[in-house]
Amino acid sequence: MTSFDQKIRNVSIAGLFVPMIFVLTCLSYALRVRSELGHWPTYDNPDPKQLGWTFHHVLVLLSWFATPVALVCSVLSAIRLIYRRRYVVGISLVFLAAILWFGLAWFGQTQWGDEFAAWYMD
Repeated sequence: MTSFDQKIRNVSIAGLFVPMIFVLTCLSYALRVRSELGHWPTYDNPDPKQLGWTFHHVLVLLSWFATPVALVCSVLSAIRLIYRRRYVVGISLVFLAAILWFGLAWFGQTQWGDEFAAWYMD
């Protein structure tokens, strides 16, 4: 594998870690609210913007927007690897990105994901 292929592979793998960072930032935000208030946050109770955690709030929002971009970049770089005849690595990275994408979509449809999104976007 050439140096260029290794760099493309590293970009693709790095893009797969962004969804995990997104889940961890959302979870840490919810746990922080839980520890501060003594109950799980619900819609409009409390308003997330009024908690005074601007940096953490913005970090969750940035990771929310970065996740689809990172997954698309990961797939595009994996397709580039397939084009350069690195079939096993490229196809496995596309497969992992698809699993993460569908996993996040499924989690967004669960009760926990839907309630967190409704509360956060309040």
